[in-house]
Amino acid sequence: MNLKSFYNSSLFFMILFGGPLSAQTINDSIASVSTTEPTNIVVGYQLNQQQLGTLGGPVGALVMTPGAQLNGKSQLSFRGLSPGYNAVYLDGILAPSTETSTKAFSFKMIPSSAISEMDIYTTGAAGISGEFGGAAIAMHSKNKVSKNFNIFSVKLGYLPQTTGQDFYQPINYGGAADFFGFGVDKRNFSNDIASPDQLQNMSRNESAAQAAQLENVWGINKTTALPNMGMSYYMGRDLGGSRVKVSTVNGFSFDKSSKTAYSDRYGYSGYETDASGTVVGSRTKYYNNDHIYQQNTQLNMVSNWNFEFNPKSTISVSNYFLHHANNMFSLRHGLEYDDQYERLMYATDYITSSVYMGRINGQHLLGVDEKTSVKWALGYSHTTRNEPDYRISGAQRLMGTTGDFYLLIPRSSKADAGSRYASQLKENTYSARTDFARKLTNEITLKAGLYAEYSERGFDSRLTSFAQDDNTAYELRYPSASEIGSIFSPENFGPNGYYLIDGTRPSDSYYANSKLMAEYIGVELPISKSTFMSTGVRIETFDQTLNSDTVQVNNNSTDILPYINITQKDHWGGAWTASYAKTINRPAFRELAPFTYYDFEWRTDISGNPDLENTEIHNFEIGYSKSFQSGMRFSASAFYKYLDNPIEKAYRIRSESPMFTYENSESAQVYGVAVQWITPLSTNKHHWLNDFTLMTNASYVYSQVALSEESQEASSTRALQGQAPYTVNMALSYTWKKQVFSLMYYTQGMSLYTVGDGQETYPWYLMPVHHLGFKLKRNVTDKLDFSFTAQNLLNAKATFYEDANMDGQINPGNGADKLIREVEVGPSFTFGLSVKF
Repeated sequence: MNLKSFYNSSLFFMILFGGPLSAQTINDSIASVSTTEPTNIVVGYQLNQQQLGTLGGPVGALVMTPGAQLNGKSQLSFRGLSPGYNAVYLDGILAPSTETSTKAFSFKMIPSSAISEMDIYTTGAAGISGEFGGAAIAMHSKNKVSKNFNIFSVKLGYLPQTTGQDFYQPINYGGAADFFGFGVDKRNFSNDIASPDQLQNMSRNESAAQAAQLENVWGINKTTALPNMGMSYYMGRDLGGSRVKVSTVNGFSFDKSSKTAYSDRYGYSGYETDASGTVVGSRTKYYNNDHIYQQNTQLNMVSNWNFEFNPKSTISVSNYFLHHANNMFSLRHGLEYDDQYERLMYATDYITSSVYMGRINGQHLLGVDEKTSVKWALGYSHTTRNEPDYRISGAQRLMGTTGDFYLLIPRSSKADAGSRYASQLKENTYSARTDFARKLTNEITLKAGLYAEYSERGFDSRLTSFAQDDNTAYELRYPSASEIGSIFSPENFGPNGYYLIDGTRPSDSYYANSKLMAEYIGVELPISKSTFMSTGVRIETFDQTLNSDTVQVNNNSTDILPYINITQKDHWGGAWTASYAKTINRPAFRELAPFTYYDFEWRTDISGNPDLENTEIHNFEIGYSKSFQSGMRFSASAFYKYLDNPIEKAYRIRSESPMFTYENSESAQVYGVAVQWITPLSTNKHHWLNDFTLMTNASYVYSQVALSEESQEASSTRALQGQAPYTVNMALSYTWKKQVFSLMYYTQGMSLYTVGDGQETYPWYLMPVHHLGFKLKRNVTDKLDFSFTAQNLLNAKATFYEDANMDGQINPGNGADKLIREVEVGPSFTFGLSVKF
């Protein structure tokens, strides 16, 4: 949809967006996301530096976009398609996935102070990747400044459910580096014992000696949760220069936060059916109540530089280092109704992930007439994920008894009892592009370009378990759960104690790489005095390989991806748009890898599918937008997408063990409309109601998936996995002198969380959520700002239901549709100060 320019610097909106498990940050926002004028023939949204600053950065801008959804990790779903269907650019180079388990980018990891422009494309355009189905997001670094600046900010956060309450964490054995999120090296237990091949060929007593070398780190510390804190400093300098003008933007942000979440989880069995085979009831197989304690550390560092040799030639350099660490302890109380056991489960994990993105960009005008421009870019990205010591243990007693819980010490390799797991991922991506544009006339522009990218990933993991056998002393076979901090001490391993089993399989590691070569050519030209068109074609050659044990994946394709956009101005100052683009979605490395991982939260394995195929997408869109002199703005669009072989997340039973995996459906159709309406409460600028502005942003999406004859699903059609049928975003803002108060409400409809086959597993749905928040911002002086933010005031919970009767509806009273999981994190309040000097 191509909107008129909606920017108005005097208006502010505060945006609150919440994901399934947490509320997002409230962001200052202007009246609307704006775009270029129709002569640029861009179907989408474009924001400049001033607008992004008012919006609160990329996250705030995306929240304002009709049809956009952000989850708790600030990953974008757009127009009914999950985060994997979006492309993200940073300075002309595709950004790597910030998630190693799927293809997704977390926008909260990019400091808003370092981004000067952002473009949101909803259909094809010259130079834009052909691999997207929802949106292509292009962010441009801030590296050129005309005036020196310094911005220092601090914030404190209070969570009633967490701050000042009891908080549990595993003992700290990462050293002082833990505070900054770099405590991995001292935690990796795998470095202290023999390799998997060596350990698997050792005798029982030799492996026990190996286990005795491991530090006993199973103890838990009880503390009191401190307030969340954060600080940031960004500076810009115009360094001048006689021959080369140099400017730079540098800075960092550091956040430390604690969060306590409560989760209820149910599992069912014994499904009863009526004469037609429809499920009408089931019995509870188990119930789990989890207390989850997480401490998160995030560090972002930025160094961007701009070198202007002359008005016709500029080279810029951008550097981003993004680091995140999560230290988690989860305590589970469970009831296993089938075997009549009451259980306690213990899990602790420490995960760090880092992303470095470096870019060098050049822009040059050629010729005396300056009608030819050449842009080029070189990029490098390095991604790591370390999980050095994921520990799970369990204890049980008979239901109805009051004695001790006895620790479960297995006799074979188990991922959920006495286990220690480690994994490491490294990925490198090298990219290059060049773009050529030539103005053939004042109204006709020819564009062409090349894009090349090579990615390689290595992944290794290891699973070990402490085990017992007939030689283990009797008193060690059934230890009390209260001994968890001491039972795995070195003296309890040996001929009459425990020993170590290595359950690592060859498929627990994989190596993968991909090569992408793309060429495009396009033209922009007028059709009439008020009608403009851009059209072109992109050709992408893709080669992807993955090797894991005996599994070898070769995904090769050459795709021809045409696009056309037409914009027409009408006599009333509005603009009509129409567009078509063919795009594609390719499976990510992790979605292909046969590696299996146990997810403690969901009590299920997660595994990839080497047989996944590419998804081809046909995108159609029409839209209209208009601005009124009264300050009212209106825009609307309708879109249709046809997906061939869409990739979806599915829930399956394999060898009696539940598993999340990924599958291709035969096809899917997505229909939708998106509307945005912005208006002051009074069009009279002298009336006090003119200080109030209301923004409403809504979308409705309908999808239908067609299943192949080979599908094991009981139903023949259903909604697309991950697609919410509607979103509504409303903001009421009041501006008075130097302060702004804003109230924000957001809701989204029920979406299919994971696909079930209707035989052994059933679909799970994420239920509607309702978020309410507000923010007060006051300019104390020209250099000092104060803010107070309240989030998730309605205490929105992530609630998942099972649709056992497969009717696509959730009715908890019918005996078939039952609660699967509910997660509560509670509201939060944040105080902030920002100083400019």
